[in-house]
Amino acid sequence: MEKQQICPQLLVWRQLYATLEEAHHAAGVAGMPPPPPAYSMHAWELSSDAHKQQRWADTQAWAKRHGFYHYISELGPDEYYDGD
Repeated sequence: MEKQQICPQLLVWRQLYATLEEAHHAAGVAGMPPPPPAYSMHAWELSSDAHKQQRWADTQAWAKRHGFYHYISELGPDEYYDGD
């Protein structure tokens, strides 16, 4: 059975979050919420794959809604976490 891409690997996600947060700040749009936060190492360990997948879906939706999806679309297949 082929594994499913759940979300970016933790380090990749944290770097991506920093990029999205910087783009959010640079956009300077009043009322635009910040991107959903990436996991800390501790939260990553405590979170289920389903929670990680949902947070990632929320991040993708935020990026699409606010015009930052091009940062996410640049991720390569080897940068994804595919489960335990």
